Amino acid sequence: MARKRYSDEDCLKILRQVELDLAAGADVAKACRTAGISDATFYTWRKKFGGMAKPQLTELKALEKENQRLKKIVAALARTTADGAIEVIGFVTDEGVTNAVLAAYGKQVTIKGEADDRIAEADAKAEALAAAIAA
Repeated sequence: MARKRYSDEDCLKILRQVELDLAAGADVAKACRTAGISDATFYTWRKKFGGMAKPQLTELKALEKENQRLKKIVAALARTTADGAIEVIGFVTDEGVTNAVLAAYGKQVTIKGEADDRIAEADAKAEALAAAIAA
């Protein structure tokens, strides 16, 4: 049987039709055969789309698109350091990237300028402590 790509809207439409057939008493194999899909396709779509309506599908697509956009931004702005932390090379407010967005990826995040300031501050404290101990 030849493969056919269905749009998400078509999947929802076919899924509803199969579920109506099932509610009318048909078995899964017969309902799927009537709709022109395999049992495995039905179960895959049911898992993916569940009880989703068209507005929810539109929202899902928008969220997936936004997620891809943010992943590209993070990849362009960051590089992974040896300890696995993400060091941000640049900062773009026009793209809406914030520490919270970067931290949502579950990585340790430092903005390059802020990291340099913290290192200088720690060095100054260490020197002051060493001077106090020596005196």
